[in-house]
Parts: sequence; C-alpha cells; structure tokens
Amino acid sequence: MRIYLIKFLTLFVVFPSVVSASVNNDVIDSLVMKQSNIEYHQVTKKGLHQVLLSSPKRINNEIIIEKDIRHEGELHTLLTRLPQASKLSDGFSFYRSLLVSQGKLLFECAQRACGISSHWANAILNERRLLGRDNDQYYVAGTVEYDGETYILSVYLVANALRENLAFINVIKQNDVQADWYNGLLVLPNAQLTKSVLNSIKEQLVKDEELFLYVASYTNKAKFKSVSAMQNTSKNDFLNLQTMLSNELGIETDRIRQQFVGSFYEHVIEGESDSWLRLFLFKP
Repeated sequence: MRIYLIKFLTLFVVFPSVVSASVNNDVIDSLVMKQSNIEYHQVTKKGLHQVLLSSPKRINNEIIIEKDIRHEGELHTLLTRLPQASKLSDGFSFYRSLLVSQGKLLFECAQRACGISSHWANAILNERRLLGRDNDQYYVAGTVEYDGETYILSVYLVANALRENLAFINVIKQNDVQADWYNGLLVLPNAQLTKSVLNSIKEQLVKDEELFLYVASYTNKAKFKSVSAMQNTSKNDFLNLQTMLSNELGIETDRIRQQFVGSFYEHVIEGESDSWLRLFLFKP
C-alpha cells in the first residue's frame, strides 16, 4: 500500500482522542549526541506529525512513502552539527545504538538506500541546509524509553554541500492509548475491549459520520491447510467482533468493514495465535 507524503494529503487515518503530551528538556539533552552544536530547537505544540519508516521515492512526480507512523502531539525539532571530531557514520552509530539499547529501532537506511537527499531536504524536512550527496546520508527512526515514558525519535544525518555533518532530530512523546493504534489496535479472537478503548472509538464515530471502523484480519499460515480455511476463520472472527462492536458502540454493522490480509505483511504475533485482528478508523 502506498502512503503519500502527509503535506500533500488530507489525512484520513484517525486515532482515538488523547491529551497531547509534552517533552521536557532533560529528555532532549539525553537524546542529542554529546558535544553536538544545536543550531536551533523548535517546538510545534499542535498538529499531526509524520515519522517515516521507509525511504521516500518519487513515482509519477509524487513523493511516495510506503510506510510511516503518524502522531498528534508536541513535536520538538532540532538541527544539530555533530562534534568536529566525529564522522557522519559516528553520528549514525550513536543514534542507532540509542534506539537499540534504550528502545526499539523501527527503521534505518544508509547512503543511497535512503533515497534522494533533495527529497529529504526540500519535500520532507523542509530544511535546505540538509541538501547533500545521496551517499552521504543516514536515517534512523524508532522509540526510546526515558524515565518510564516512551518517545518517538527520528534522526536524519547528512554531510551537506558545506561539508557540515548535520543531524535533523524529531522527538514526540508517545501517548499510551495512541501508541496502540500505530499499526492498528490489536484484538485477539473473543477478547474483550476495555471501556476506555470503546469510548474512544465511539467518540470519534459520533463526531464524524464519514468515519468507518475497518477490521484487518490476519492469520498464521502454519496453522491452516488452505487459503479458504484461513478466510473462513477470519470471516468468523470478524463477524463475532462486528456484532460485539455494533452492540457496544450503538452503530450499524455496515460502518464496520473487513479487510482480509491473511498471512502477508506481518510477523506472527507472540503466542502463535491462529488468527488476530487489527482495528483502524478510516474515511473510505
């Protein structure tokens, strides 16, 4: 599935309402490579922010993002120059290790695998100083744990035309409820949703009558002998969930739709369940 760059698109993916979380300066200090020079530090308190989990591509004169996450909250954006004695690869190693050791690395790319440098500088990050050669760039994105809280961190590093080793850093505090919806809210067959989750979904559906609740159905291929068996199980799981949601939310069943995914696009979840579901709020 293609996802267009957020600045060119009216966003149709909706998360349940949550209170935006702020980021304190101690967190920022802990995430920036030591002895880096901070060129600027900007704070955007409102808005929906896109974090890329794939390299940007240009297709038919459009910038295409194949995978991302989107989060509403306070965004901290920093442009930094790496310490003079550090190579660009040192910065990449630092931020990558930070994600691996203190959180979760969701995506990384190096040099030409990151795509075209001008796409990052002009179309995505809107910072002309980041323009450099395609083989002098790196990118990492993931989550970091700090003092019991989870933060989304993305870092684009490049040696620009002035041979400055720059790191463009975005930090957002992750809300617990919203975090569950990045890749769809996970629901196991016959599991009960909490009242808070049901209330959040209902609030969004009541607020916007154009919204639909989509249920993506996944299966563990190793547990089934045929595709038809997978489809039958997913259909039964969906119908049970559809009935429950319709009753709990007080909405018609036609506002709850299924998308059968099967065994593609996702690793088997822990516990080796035969099947599972993910919920999304979309405008079709």
